[in-house]
Amino acid sequence: RLLAENLGFSKFTAKKTARFIDKKRGKMRESTPVCSPDGNVVRHLRPPLASEWQNEAALSDVQVAVAEHGSIDAYYDRCKVECKVAKEKEVYISAEGLAFPCCWLAGELYRADMSNQQRQVVRLVRAAFPGQGLEALSLRQRGGLARVVDRKGGLFDQLIHAAVLMPSVADGRLQTCSAVCGAQVRGFAKQFDGSAQQRLVPALRPQPNNVRPEPQEQPRSELPMLIWYGSVTGNAARLANRLAAAVGPATVSTPTPPPLAGTDFGSFLRHCRLLVLVLATWGDGLPTDDVLPFLEWVGRGAIISSDGVQQVKPKVAVFGVGSSYWPRFNAAAQRATTSLAAAGFPELVPGGCSDEAVGEVDAQFELWLQEQLLPSLAECGLVSNAQALAAAVTGSKRQEQQQQQQQQQQQQ
Repeated sequence: RLLAENLGFSKFTAKKTARFIDKKRGKMRESTPVCSPDGNVVRHLRPPLASEWQNEAALSDVQVAVAEHGSIDAYYDRCKVECKVAKEKEVYISAEGLAFPCCWLAGELYRADMSNQQRQVVRLVRAAFPGQGLEALSLRQRGGLARVVDRKGGLFDQLIHAAVLMPSVADGRLQTCSAVCGAQVRGFAKQFDGSAQQRLVPALRPQPNNVRPEPQEQPRSELPMLIWYGSVTGNAARLANRLAAAVGPATVSTPTPPPLAGTDFGSFLRHCRLLVLVLATWGDGLPTDDVLPFLEWVGRGAIISSDGVQQVKPKVAVFGVGSSYWPRFNAAAQRATTSLAAAGFPELVPGGCSDEAVGEVDAQFELWLQEQLLPSLAECGLVSNAQALAAAVTGSKRQEQQQQQQQQQQQQ
C-alpha cells in the first residue's frame, strides 16, 4: 500500500481472504495445502494472524446457510444467484486468451482436484460448440472478443443463465455460481469490508510532477567479496543475506542489487576477488530489471581497468532462484553464467539453483552453500576453515528446523 501511495496510485484494493473457510463444516481451516501439478503437497498456506484481514463475516454467512438448509450442498441447490458480472456487464479474459463470463468459472480449469468431466463450464462449452472445445472461446482463433461473446451458441447470454436456474447442481446448476454469487453467502462482497476499504493517503503521494527521487549510488567496497542479487518475491534477497551472514562482515558487505544503469561497474570490481550473484527468474525467463544493466555490461566485454591498465577479473559464483512450473526455468542465472564465462570471468564453483515448485528453496541453497561454496572460499582464504564449519553447522540446524516445521504442517 505504501509503495502504491509513493508511486501516486489513486486506488489500492486489499482483500480479506475467504480461502481458509471450510464451507462443508462451517469453520476455519488451520491451513490450505499447495499442490504441485502431479498432486503432491509442496507447502501450506496459513490464514492471516490479524483478525481484520480474516473474512469472518463470510464464515458467519456460511454457518447460517448450513443451519438453515442442512448442508452447504443443499444451499448450493436452492440459493438465489445474483450474478455480479451480469450486473456489471463484465467479461474475463484468461492468460491464454480465452473469454469466460467470469474469473471464477475460468478458475475451474486450474483446479487440480477436478477432472474435465467435473468442470461444469467445460461441459457447457462442449455442449454449446460440439467438436470445438475451449477453442470456441479463444479470441485469437475467433478473431476478437465480439465473435466469442456474441456467437449464436449463446454460452454467455443463454446457457450460463439457464444453468443457474436449474433446480440443483445434479441437474446442471453451476455450483461455482452458487458458491460465489449466492445471495445468502456474500464472501466476495465482504472481502472488501473494514480495513480492506482504507483509502490511500494523499499526503504520501509525490508532488504533481510525479518526479521520484533519484536512487542513491551505492558506495564502493574494498572488501574482497561482493554479493549482488536480483529478487522478485524476496527469496533471492533472503538467500544472499544468508550467505553474507555465513561469510562475515570482514569479508563481504551487505548484499545489494547490482549498481544503477550507467554506473562504471568495473570501479566496483577493482578490489573484488569474488563476485556472487543470487538471481531470480521471472516472466518468460527474464532477469529482474535491476540486474539487466550489469548483464548488458558483461555482454559488452566487462573491462575492468585502473589508471588505464586492465585488471584481472574476479572469480564468480552464480545461484539461481526460479520455478520449474515455467518453461524457461532458471534462465536468468543460466544467462549470467554463460555471459560471465564469455567475458572471461573464471568460475569458482558450478552454479546452483533452487526450485520454488519443489518448495525447498532454503534447503537447496544450504546444500550448495555448505558442499560447494564455503569449502571453496576456505581454499581461497576468504573464510577460515572454522568459519566454514560453523556456518555449515548453523545451516544444518536451520534445515532440521525447517524440515520439522514442514512435517508438522503436513500432519495438520
